[in-house]
Amino acid sequence: MNKFSIPITEPLNEMARISQIKSGLPMIVWLNPDDGTNTGKHNMPMIKFQDNTNTRIIPKDMIPISIHHTNPTILVKNYTPNLPTSAINQLKRWIIKNYSILMDYWNNEIFEDELIATLKSL
Repeated sequence: MNKFSIPITEPLNEMARISQIKSGLPMIVWLNPDDGTNTGKHNMPMIKFQDNTNTRIIPKDMIPISIHHTNPTILVKNYTPNLPTSAINQLKRWIIKNYSILMDYWNNEIFEDELIATLKSL
């Protein structure tokens, strides 16, 4: 119970949204730290990216990709991207470049403001 005597049943973590301006990428990137509820086939560090260049949030267009130091992998079978291959490759390079800071955020070692201040753009 919190100080208002309301049971907290939802995770407090929400996804951090990284804009195209901050990342240097053509798409919005979403990050969520591990809250201990990540189970199933995607039980690995991952982020999501918006599969278009729209600045408006479109949840159905959010695609998961692993956070990996050498080989980020899209975690959707039979994925047909709306973005050009060059944009997906740019995202993968950005993940590799920012691997350590992304993992720090995933592991709850830093807060969102530290993440955003430390991320490197392409």
